[in-house]
Amino acid sequence: MPKILIVDDEEAARYGIRRVLENQDTEVFEAANAAAARAAINEYRPDLMLVDINMPGEDGVALVKSLSHSRFRPVVIMVTSYGTAKVAVEAMKAGAHDYITKPFEIEELRSIVKRALERNGTTVFSPKTQEQGFRREGNEIIGQTISHYRILEKLGGGGMGVVYKADDTRLGRSVALKFLPEELSRHPQALERFQREARAASSLNHPNICTLYEIDEWEGQPFIVMELLEGQTLKQRMAERAFEVAVLLDLSIQMAEALEATHAKGIVHRDIKPANIFVIQREQLKILDFGLAKLVSERRQVAEAASSSGLSTAVNDIEALTSPGVAMGTVAYMSPEQARGEELDARTDLFSFGAVLYEMATGRQAFPGNTSAVIFEALLNRTPASPVRLNPKLPGELERIIGKLLEKDRNLRYQTASDLRADLQRLKRDIDSGRAQSSNASQAVASVKPVASKTTARRRFRLAAVLLAVLAFASLLVWRTRRAPEPQLHLKERRVTANPAEMPVTAAVISSDGKYLAYSDETGMYIQLIETGEVHRLLQNTGETTYLPTGWYPDGTKLLAVTTQAGQTRPTSLWTVSILGGVPRKLRDNVGGILSPDGSRICSVSGVEPAGMWLMGANGEDPKKILSLNRDEGLLEGAWSPDGNRIAYLRFRQATDKFEVSLESLDLKSGQVVPILSDPRLGVRIAGLCWLHDGRIIYSLREPPPSSQFESSLWEIKTDIRTGRPTGTPRRITNWVGLAVGGQSATLDGKRLAVLKSTSQGDVYVGELEASGTRLKSIRRLTLDQRNDFPTTWTPDSKAILFTSDRNGTFDIFKQSINQPSADPLVSGPDQEMIPRLSSDGSWILYWATTDPYGGWNSVVRLMRVPIAGGPGEQVLTARMFDTHRCGRLPGTPCVFPELKGGQAVFYTFDPLAGKGPELTRIDLNLSSSYHWNLSPDASQIAILTEGEGRIKIIPLKGKPQQTLTVDGWAGFNALDWSADGKGLIVSSWSPSQVATLLHVDFTGRAHVLWQVKGYGQTWGVPSPDGRYLAMEGGTTESNAWIIENF
Repeated sequence: MPKILIVDDEEAARYGIRRVLENQDTEVFEAANAAAARAAINEYRPDLMLVDINMPGEDGVALVKSLSHSRFRPVVIMVTSYGTAKVAVEAMKAGAHDYITKPFEIEELRSIVKRALERNGTTVFSPKTQEQGFRREGNEIIGQTISHYRILEKLGGGGMGVVYKADDTRLGRSVALKFLPEELSRHPQALERFQREARAASSLNHPNICTLYEIDEWEGQPFIVMELLEGQTLKQRMAERAFEVAVLLDLSIQMAEALEATHAKGIVHRDIKPANIFVIQREQLKILDFGLAKLVSERRQVAEAASSSGLSTAVNDIEALTSPGVAMGTVAYMSPEQARGEELDARTDLFSFGAVLYEMATGRQAFPGNTSAVIFEALLNRTPASPVRLNPKLPGELERIIGKLLEKDRNLRYQTASDLRADLQRLKRDIDSGRAQSSNASQAVASVKPVASKTTARRRFRLAAVLLAVLAFASLLVWRTRRAPEPQLHLKERRVTANPAEMPVTAAVISSDGKYLAYSDETGMYIQLIETGEVHRLLQNTGETTYLPTGWYPDGTKLLAVTTQAGQTRPTSLWTVSILGGVPRKLRDNVGGILSPDGSRICSVSGVEPAGMWLMGANGEDPKKILSLNRDEGLLEGAWSPDGNRIAYLRFRQATDKFEVSLESLDLKSGQVVPILSDPRLGVRIAGLCWLHDGRIIYSLREPPPSSQFESSLWEIKTDIRTGRPTGTPRRITNWVGLAVGGQSATLDGKRLAVLKSTSQGDVYVGELEASGTRLKSIRRLTLDQRNDFPTTWTPDSKAILFTSDRNGTFDIFKQSINQPSADPLVSGPDQEMIPRLSSDGSWILYWATTDPYGGWNSVVRLMRVPIAGGPGEQVLTARMFDTHRCGRLPGTPCVFPELKGGQAVFYTFDPLAGKGPELTRIDLNLSSSYHWNLSPDASQIAILTEGEGRIKIIPLKGKPQQTLTVDGWAGFNALDWSADGKGLIVSSWSPSQVATLLHVDFTGRAHVLWQVKGYGQTWGVPSPDGRYLAMEGGTTESNAWIIENF
């Protein structure tokens, strides 16, 4: 019999969990704090511990960490609340095996405990035969009269109590009596709240809401009296068959009407899900548990193990009425604000209904997952797959309705159930009249039309009969002659790490045998046993140093790793790290490195001029340069061939008129370079190369516009390992939407690939400046959409921000007041319209128009103008721009743009109406580096920095000498602007742990921290003309390691 120890400072929580687990063949013990837990461990030797994270004094994480040094270590499951997932991940790294998030379902608790015990080799518990949840034997009260209800039969019993069918002897009707859980009566505050909520629900009178008649008590046991229904829950209906669109719309309209009536009474359901929606005769829908769901949430906080469906109205569905419900049933339908523990309003029900409607329409959950952690992450960060793609029979308007219901930002969601009802009724009318179907048919014809027109032009047959004959003959010929297609591999993928958006995984490497994954995040470097998920910390990052694994030694006991310093974009040193413990050993400074397959050599790209590729021994000894680079070249990535005789790498060249990235291989014996392929889209945000034993090279390729610069996919190209030459054409492996993928590593047999999958979203934030611009307060997110937004300027009155956004699929320009929740479109068109600036007199918006926003310096862009009051865009000039244009902020000051010529940036003035003006100055460039510049408010000076460094050059445009500004303690600069008064700079500093810091820097080099963005990796600031506000780029990046097979 397994022994289980519950560690929680709340008695009610311990009681609730104990009640669930004692209904199994288990022996359960309790401890109210960490000290009592240690005593219980020594006395009882439990097989498993459930440990609450938040306890006074020594918390759950500290307790788990202390057990890591103990000889006896039981399996540990952390119990956490929504919003503390990051802490739970930290606990798992400290030695916990899993975690479960409050509130949870009984079946979820049973499942996670069972899984943990099985993993530990402990005999798995099984349910006891006697019923729990009601203190009497089930048949004891049948035939008795309780109050004025004669008990006729028991409908079911389970962990939530016992439900009976009864006659109301006063009114002569059949009803359902449900005796509530005994633990509820132990807590007067919860019981009082239950009664208050139930009274509110009983005030509802609507044909689509189940009626609650009465709440009473019998011998100290509370019970509820409800309408007795016969039919099926929506959950049962969806399990049997898919909904036809007509039925789906009819039920959805009823649902919207019920929510409309409920919300009008000021009641929020808080637990809309298929198990709480009932369909009776003649397709009439009933919502169950109105007014009770909040009680269920309250009881979850009291007992930590109750089910939201436990108070369901009595029907002939025993599972839905009396069991705790399906594991994860509630979590999968929560709104994001509910998951975060925020204040709720009626819009939370609309989101939950959107999740239900998605499932009715597609047969799949909108946010699936096997654990609460996975569902929680998807709920907050993921967009469900297109319903129409999953079910092509759905009208496009229904997809739009579902998408609006599932907006994560409730301000963008449907605001009222009446608005939802109107849209559903309008769609039903259009379908009934045939208009919606005609629209779909037109789309289908349009999608086929290009093929049909090509066939017609080619054959010159217009008669339908002839065309059909030709197609019939062709089909017969193909049927007779074609070979059976080769079997298609179905890509298998699974997520390995579970880091939240605040703590993205920055590097990951799989071991050669596929058993372990080494990975890093901002807190340190870890090793994870892939099959069990067990995680151990190898190294802890400091505030200045970040460890990143790059490869495993063949014996599997050591890792090769690089360190990077805060603000540095290149590796600062190379290390070996033992997974068995001990101090890491430094090999060399100022280099990165990848390990040869036999572990005898390291290939490194030097971070010190002259740049190039170097080869050294396993301990960093005897470095020899094997590849030299030109001044305008750089290396992005490298991979050893399986036989160790060649190295594949990405070389980029930034010429004056073009940007090239090529995949090449280098013969280590002869020094011969062999080109494999060339594509500028190889320069991706998360690079990666992997050379498999079958000759395939796996690489990352950025998606073409209009996809975001952060989106990429995995591709492969076959090569001859002996010669390094390509033997096939590139083939796409993945087709993930909205993701960046890279950092790949493979097992020795090439069957498993570890990759990083990342999603990013940029947002506009705004804060108030004080203390002469050296402090920032009242920071808040301004743009509330789910796409990328990039601020670049303000309106002259300092009341609104102009920014670029891809919310419409391509980049367009928007304006949003700092006091308004939504933005107004300013400029849109077929090209990518981006980077708006204002002319010094404030009358013109000057912006880029281009077909490729990520083309680099080789792209020729059109500089456009549009009046601030609106109107058509007009071209000012075209140029191959180095960075972007700027304008002085004082009246009468010019606008300036830099053009790339040779190895120099040539700065010119320009006029919005007259176009290009005279040259101002020239600056020498290293074309393999990136630069950022800005114009002072009075247009008298240029500030320019080289990305990754900690120095800023101040270049006067007339007469004065150049100044170099060094900022003590900071590096990794990647953006800058001038303060509104011109007496300082707003500078962004990047760190490899994905923390971006915004600084105010004065001209003595002293820096003041304004803002930090964790997990996003970039920021910049744009001060308002009056100097009171700062618009900032911020956002989130979610990055985790995944394993893929069958690729």
